[in-house]
Amino acid sequence: MYLPSTRALLLAQQAAEIASSKPKRARRAHNDEDNRSELERLKTERDEAISERDAALESCQALKQELRSLKRSVKEKRKQSDKVIRLVTASLQSLQESLQGE
Repeated sequence: MYLPSTRALLLAQQAAEIASSKPKRARRAHNDEDNRSELERLKTERDEAISERDAALESCQALKQELRSLKRSVKEKRKQSDKVIRLVTASLQSLQESLQGE
C-alpha cells in the first residue's frame, strides 16, 4: 500500500485551503462595498448633524433678537414708570404745599 509523503500531504492541505478560501478580489469587493456603505452612512450622519446645528443656530439668533426686543421694552416701561413716579411725587408735593398754605 502506498502512503503519501509528508510533503505531498502538506501540498494537498495547502491546495485544499486555497480552494476553500474566497478569492481575494471577492473579499476586497465586499470590503469596498462595506466601506462605501459605511462612508454613505457617515455622510448622512454628518449632514443630519449639520442640519441640526444650523437649525439650533437659527433658533439661537431668533431668541437673541427676541431678548433684545424684550430688553428694549423693559427699558421703555422703566422710563415710563420713572416718569409716572416723578409726576405723582410732584403732584403730592403740590397738594401738601397747598394744604399747608391753608
